[in-house]
Amino acid sequence: MSHEAAAGRSYAPTLTAVYSQILVSKCAIPFCHLGAAGAPMTLGSQDEAYMQMVSVPANGPYCGDAGTAGLLRVDPGHPETSLLYKKIEMPSPPDLCGDPMPGNGAFLDARDIQQVQDWITMGAQND
Repeated sequence: MSHEAAAGRSYAPTLTAVYSQILVSKCAIPFCHLGAAGAPMTLGSQDEAYMQMVSVPANGPYCGDAGTAGLLRVDPGHPETSLLYKKIEMPSPPDLCGDPMPGNGAFLDARDIQQVQDWITMGAQND
């Protein structure tokens, strides 16, 4: 059994897995998307995170109030037009609004990025 499997990582392309395995530990933290930092969205429960991410226009202090060139935070079926994916992909795209995520140089590994991409590609369902 690998260390990752022992740690409970499934890398499943589901919101449950993305939320519990990535968002809670790497995004919903102080000074990021826990609420106190003034980020454009907070990640509370899985349902709250879903409602704030999926099919919601990207906006915020670095993306403009009207959204970023029509991007959604998560565009079901389309990681290439999902700000969440653009923020975590490596290398960061040159047209990225704001900073790559997660911040403070703590980037996601390739399997985490693939897990998010697969969830979005499969329709970004709230399972």
